[in-house]
Amino acid sequence: MDEQQGIQLVDQFQHLPDGRVGAHVVVVDPVSHPHVQDVVLIYVQVGDQWLIDEIHVDNQSQATPATPEPILAVAPGTPVTSAGLDVQLAPETVAVGPNRVIVKVADPRGNPVRGAIVTMTAKPGGTGTGASSASGFEVDAGRYAVDVVLGESGSWRVEVQIAANGGPPATFIFVVQVP
Repeated sequence: MDEQQGIQLVDQFQHLPDGRVGAHVVVVDPVSHPHVQDVVLIYVQVGDQWLIDEIHVDNQSQATPATPEPILAVAPGTPVTSAGLDVQLAPETVAVGPNRVIVKVADPRGNPVRGAIVTMTAKPGGTGTGASSASGFEVDAGRYAVDVVLGESGSWRVEVQIAANGGPPATFIFVVQVP
């Protein structure tokens, strides 16, 4: 049987206040996910191209880019919302070698979340080879520092796990480009 994945529908395009564009997308993936998956894609314009900036799972029957559950944030500095937390990875630039990365954690109203447990794992090219893991510490209300070593240039998959307010840990995924 030849089962293929693909996009079934793209609709509900919206211009967002920050200049990006959101769209509801229905994806069919019978192999990995034997059901139809609704997602919200957020696009950003870079030069003359529109690139995917965020991908969110849409758990609602009517998609809106403001309220999806995220599975991927492509760039640091982009706020990601999941499990009642708004998370940002900073700084937006990193280098080969030791890096202190700030993870900003807030509730949906923008109030800093104190006392969270923050851990980070960085993997070059999304592989486990050369991975760097570290626990963070709170440096200010809702701001956590994590010291990680990024051993080579290229694309790094950064997984930030946060347990806050007595809830289960939530994972936030960023892709960081190391020059």
